[in-house]
Amino acid sequence: MKLLARITLQSVQILFFVGLWLIGDRLADFEHWPMPAGVIGLVVVTALLMTGLMAHRHIESGARRLLAEMPLFFIPPLLSVMDFGQVFARYGLALLAAVLLGSLVVMSCTGLIVDWVFHLESRRQGPAKSSC
Repeated sequence: MKLLARITLQSVQILFFVGLWLIGDRLADFEHWPMPAGVIGLVVVTALLMTGLMAHRHIESGARRLLAEMPLFFIPPLLSVMDFGQVFARYGLALLAAVLLGSLVVMSCTGLIVDWVFHLESRRQGPAKSSC
């Protein structure tokens, strides 16, 4: 029964993220924003967490599941790389540099933002209590 409860909880939390993405996608289309739906969803989740309207425990399990499955999202781009070998033979180094630099910038910015949010949250909650 515990396994079923965990799967149900993760499914509901993942559906929450999918719902945010769908809403962000519709909003970006309607408002003609040049920003992806995932970024809009990230802003909404960050705002909900920072205002205290949602606790991280309400989305933690689903977020962990999505992060665990993230490598699956990179398989389709890898297959397209194999289909366009001539393009990569000609522009391979430039594309590799762009992908590596882009990944480095995105991961660095994401890490800094997550660190900043955790820092703000820990300051808001006050000093940690000792369990001893």
